[in-house]
Amino acid sequence: MLYYRVAYQVEETQSWKWKSTSVTSLNALLNLLRSYNAIPQERIRVFMATSKDYMDEMLQRQNQGLLSTSVPADQITAGGTLNNLEVARMELELGAAGDHDEPYVFSVPLSVKEMARWIDLRRYVLEGDLVS
Repeated sequence: MLYYRVAYQVEETQSWKWKSTSVTSLNALLNLLRSYNAIPQERIRVFMATSKDYMDEMLQRQNQGLLSTSVPADQITAGGTLNNLEVARMELELGAAGDHDEPYVFSVPLSVKEMARWIDLRRYVLEGDLVS
């Protein structure tokens, strides 16, 4: 299940504050956004999470200028949204368990079969069959 929650940007502080409670229906979200039509669209964001627990963490990340699972409200009203799998992937990557800030460490393949696959992959890239 995907949870949605609306936040607005406070002009004086430039920080984001909750404007609604969590809803689970896209139709309910769209109705909610229509009720906020007096607020400029650029000051409204929709946060998405796979559980209510992640909502506050995502708001905190947004206020720190970091990536979050939020999108501008006008993107939602134009028909764009993330699905459950995309939101879950972002939560995992942005959370403490994510490895987004760890450098990749290559290790030499242990088997001849694995080495052959790497050689094939390199050949595909060099021949232009696979774009890296």
